[in-house]
Amino acid sequence: MNFTGKMISAHEAENIGLVNKLVFLTDEDKSKMDPSIDQNNDKEKNIALSKILNSKLLEQSISFAKEITKNSFNAIKISKMLINKGTDADIDTGLRLEIYGWALCFAHEDRQKMMSAFLNKSKK
Repeated sequence: MNFTGKMISAHEAENIGLVNKLVFLTDEDKSKMDPSIDQNNDKEKNIALSKILNSKLLEQSISFAKEITKNSFNAIKISKMLINKGTDADIDTGLRLEIYGWALCFAHEDRQKMMSAFLNKSKK
């Protein structure tokens, strides 16, 4: 896409894994629009709808961040480091870095707590 300049739809971006989730306005969301907005004024209407959509997007983003923070801080930190370093490395180096990252995660004190939580959750 960078080299061709090809534009893609939001659905296509989601299908290829470029974005995690799409956020849309529902009819219910649109009904929350300030009734004093002139429905015939497209600019005013679009600004109002943009504010509602931005609020909904922020809510979804915070929810996604909270889901991430349920995981081990150490594992998240190591994963982020591996992603950043791995993009500049060849495949063999990237795989070695991944093995090193797993070893760091398993050596960390979080391991026992997080593994127990995972196993208890899967039994329910």
